[in-house]
This record gives sequence, C-alpha cells and structure tokens, in this order.
Amino acid sequence: MAVRWYESERLDRWYFTVASVLLIVVIGPSQVGAVTSSPSAWDCVVFGIWVVAAVGSVVFAIRHWRNRNTPTQSSLAGSIDPADIPVADVQSAVSSHTQRISAIKMLREQHRGLGLKDAADLVDTELRRREIGESDM
Repeated sequence: MAVRWYESERLDRWYFTVASVLLIVVIGPSQVGAVTSSPSAWDCVVFGIWVVAAVGSVVFAIRHWRNRNTPTQSSLAGSIDPADIPVADVQSAVSSHTQRISAIKMLREQHRGLGLKDAADLVDTELRRREIGESDM
C-alpha cells in the first residue's frame, strides 16, 4: 500500500464507504440520465469513467470492511535490521546528546523504520561500551 501521512485503517474504511455512496447515489443518477437521454461520445466516456470509479470504490470499501479485524503491519513499525545501522551513527547520536531518550530519538530520525526497541538497544549498548571504556582508564 502507498505511504500515507496518516495510519488509520478506520479512516480508509470510511473514506471508501462514503466515496462509494456519493458516487452511486449523488453522481450516478445524473450520469445514467445523461447516457440514456442523449448518448453522445463524451457522455459515454464520462459514464465509463464513472462506472470504473464506482466499482473500484465499492471493491476497496468491501475489502477494507472484510479485513477490519485482521491486524496489518504498520509502515511505522521497525523494518530496518539493527545490524545494518552503522556504528558511527550510533556513536554520533550518543555523543551529541546527553540524555538517552534524545539519542534514541536522533537515531530513529536518521534511520526511518528503525524500531523503538532496536534503537534503544543500540544506544544502550553504546552507552555500556563507553562506561566500560571509561572505567578501564
């Protein structure tokens, strides 16, 4: 599915439902009337576009209503393997921020798709490594 600025299956479901109703109930009678009363080539083309839009909208609405109880993987969930994150990025995030949460936030902003737990683990590992290095001195 395309990347959206919102993450709401409920909003998608109602969007396609309302769009279907509007296409069929509000726009439909005028399109059918235009084709049956004086069928010109333009009216037939517009009617064909309306049919495709109405059918597509109904199909998407039905698909969203049928799948409303099945959980979907959010695009905001972690999809980057923590092993793919360069150590230098983790080190720069930790060194540029004094607080753990700020470093985690910076790391997640640099690498979109990195999960919260994975970013926290990377930052914690770097902080422990620094503590061990300082205690040896």
